[in-house]
Amino acid sequence: MKTMVAMMMVLIRELGSKDQPPSIGLMVTSDEEIGGKDGIEYLLDKEGYSTDVAFIPSSSRNFDLVC
Repeated sequence: MKTMVAMMMVLIRELGSKDQPPSIGLMVTSDEEIGGKDGIEYLLDKEGYSTDVAFIPSSSRNFDLVC
């Protein structure tokens, strides 16, 4: 996941430097291979973060797109 996270960080920086940057964020957690209950699920359900689209890369599966 370190390579994927580094690539996403570069993408966020590049998108943020545009004249009209998109509303975009990056959540990095460490429990994606065990279901995400204490990571992404916690941030969405307990901390109030939300999204219309999520790209969820995982080293144990292919690349998921959640809408």
